Amino acid sequence: MKALFTRLSAAFGAGPAGGRALGWAARFFAGMLALTLLARGMAGAAMPRVTLGRAGAGVLTTRLEADGTVTAAGSLPVCLPAALPVRGVPVAAGQTVAEGDTLAQLDEEALAQAIAQSQAELAVLDARLARLADAPPLDESALAEARRTLLWAQQDYDALAGEDDPDALAAAQRALDRAAAAVETERAACIRAQQQLELSAGENAAEAAAVRLERQAQQKTLEQLTALANAGGRLCAPAAGVLLSVGLSPGQTADPALPAVTLADAGAGYLVRFWLTEEEAKQAKPGQTVRVVQGQQTADAALLALAAPDAEGRTEAAARLEGTGWRCAPAACTLTLSSQQYEQLLPASAVQSGPTGDCVYTVERRTTLLGVQNLLVRVPVTVLAAADGRVAVQAALAPDAEVVLASTGALAAGGRVRVEE
Repeated sequence: MKALFTRLSAAFGAGPAGGRALGWAARFFAGMLALTLLARGMAGAAMPRVTLGRAGAGVLTTRLEADGTVTAAGSLPVCLPAALPVRGVPVAAGQTVAEGDTLAQLDEEALAQAIAQSQAELAVLDARLARLADAPPLDESALAEARRTLLWAQQDYDALAGEDDPDALAAAQRALDRAAAAVETERAACIRAQQQLELSAGENAAEAAAVRLERQAQQKTLEQLTALANAGGRLCAPAAGVLLSVGLSPGQTADPALPAVTLADAGAGYLVRFWLTEEEAKQAKPGQTVRVVQGQQTADAALLALAAPDAEGRTEAAARLEGTGWRCAPAACTLTLSSQQYEQLLPASAVQSGPTGDCVYTVERRTTLLGVQNLLVRVPVTVLAAADGRVAVQAALAPDAEVVLASTGALAAGGRVRVEE
């Protein structure tokens, strides 16, 4: 600047006229400098401000979240042993009960009648068993009599064998033959009788087995009725758990063929169930990890085989939960669909989409007459996967390429930007 002023002084010469000309020239150049700085400041203020970063290798995990419900993997039905009138039901479905809690109050008079009827039916069954066990023995008296007759006939024949009486000997022979034939007849009759007895014994044994099963059921019914009577007519919870259903109501006569209540069987464990859309179901596979959160309880479980889609195209998914402390209630589910290593990962905000496809912008620093400028370079990319606010891309990016991660304005190839430190 000093050299420029010296040259201007020499050009305009000395004296008052030269001084005035020099002053006007100085003011002109000062104004031009001010306008240039102002223009650069205004241009800089209008530039988009960007944040830069580099693509890096890493693992991209794809997840989906769903609202699930924890249910019992098995159920424990509680039935009444007989058709008994119900006086009261102090519980409702969904309620948690402890072992021994009252589930229903039954009519004690009807209970006493049911016990008496059960005892009478047991007595009838005992009598049937005794009759079936009392099988008659084989009657061989006729065979024994035939054998005695044969013995006597043989003795008569032997006594006449030494005498000279052919007629008497012939008669004795005929008697002996008849006695022998009678023995064979009675022996065959005994064989048939033995076979009939064996057949009857088999039929009796089968009938007795059926009667014993019936008696066992009746004995169990009597024991259950007696236990209800000893509890004052109260149907009590056999174990702690959540009531999945209650099939009783006051004034009703309970149907012994249907569960009075159904408890969640904690011994069978728990399942978490949730729904997937058609697109989500295409990505889900058995064995994928499901993280389940219910209150303070958290667990990872393996996805089971998927059910068939319903009429709306939704698919129910389920996973078996380990451990205790789960409640039959809603739970938050996170299904991990994939976890894969990629070479180029960027924040999702770095990828720009347009008519010509996806791209990212890198910044190239160039020195111009106005100083160092940050110029944008468009780099086409292929998005391989996206999850958790990050994308995996395939692009011709140098390892040290500075990629625009975020911008305060629109970006275009060749445009200038201001880099935020």
